[in-house]
Amino acid sequence: MFRRIGKRNLYEALITPHNLMIYKLVSDEIHIITFWDTRRNPRVKSKGQSK
Repeated sequence: MFRRIGKRNLYEALITPHNLMIYKLVSDEIHIITFWDTRRNPRVKSKGQSK
């Protein structure tokens, strides 16, 4: 398990210094939501928008 994001059962894992993997746990499965470049605006990530 990695760092939990809020209360939505989402987690983020640092893959490289500039890349995060955001995933969700559903029963005994892992659903990958997105890969995130950490150099981007973090407010966009939290709103679930992309630019």
